[in-house]
Amino acid sequence: MRSLFLLIIIVFNFFSCNFLKEKELMTDVFEAKKYLDWAYTHKLTILNQHYFNNDRPISRPYLTWQLLAKFKVLGVGGDEAYSECLFYKVPYSDKKRKKVKVLGQILSKRIHKDRECSIESDSIKVDLLKNVESFKVFFSHKKILAKKSKREIKPFIFTINYIKKGKDYWLSFPLINLNTDNINWGGGRKKKISKRKFSRYSSTEREGLFKSGYIWLGLNREHHKDFRVDVGHQKYIEGNAIRCETWTKSCKKKEPSFCQNCRWGWYEVIGGKCEKFHDRFCGQDNCGIRGWPACPRGVRQEEKLSYLKGHCQRSKEKAFCQEGLEKVCDGDGIVICL
Repeated sequence: MRSLFLLIIIVFNFFSCNFLKEKELMTDVFEAKKYLDWAYTHKLTILNQHYFNNDRPISRPYLTWQLLAKFKVLGVGGDEAYSECLFYKVPYSDKKRKKVKVLGQILSKRIHKDRECSIESDSIKVDLLKNVESFKVFFSHKKILAKKSKREIKPFIFTINYIKKGKDYWLSFPLINLNTDNINWGGGRKKKISKRKFSRYSSTEREGLFKSGYIWLGLNREHHKDFRVDVGHQKYIEGNAIRCETWTKSCKKKEPSFCQNCRWGWYEVIGGKCEKFHDRFCGQDNCGIRGWPACPRGVRQEEKLSYLKGHCQRSKEKAFCQEGLEKVCDGDGIVICL
């Protein structure tokens, strides 16, 4: 009977993985993609909140996909561009025999902004991390002291912890455009929930990750005419870079450029949504370095720059990174170095 049960579990696991039809990502690639994909989260809904902040691995129910969070992400100019759903597939382990084990999976699924999160529904893209165990998840608008793990999680930093091939990973994702008013804990409830849930944490409430407010041109330019921002040494991949000039797929400028107000100057990236013009960001140009946009290759004077524009895969051929780094297309189609 036990053998039949184990066979059913293995078959079930095979088919539930197969429907995703996605190639597994390496941890560093998954982390880099989520840095970018979640950085401009404007609204966050926490589902199955009993899994959060208790510093214990999610262990039941076996082999089920558990929906943990829904990120509503800002697009250019402050509109909601898409939503991302975070799922975790709970592993199975035979604690008595210690022989049969089906490891867990972390799934980030991008959907249209108005769709509901569902494991079976269509997706815009899927990022999958396999063979993980001892998965934990943390998030709060307060500082969290995870005593068992001996870690401190800062406010507005979405944090996951897991073990993969015997190595312990802690991945932290700053949600720079989120404030307390836009955090829901399941069922549409706001973050203003019972303080008893967080009484075991030594913490201080925060209204957002930065005191200055949103890091997005479409949300705060009306209130900050002098928009000079001190982000000269922040890595592009950390999600703190500010677009000062943005183009749509139809090559129309989203808003008037304010690159002249960047405290440390501005730089232009390769790739993006427009085939004729590039987006520009505030900050010093560190192209070609890990975590920064790739550098454009030199061109002869008579050559047009149009070959640098448009689709990211095409643009990659005309860009370069430092030796040993890989050219990768991020969520906005910009060529970055990892």
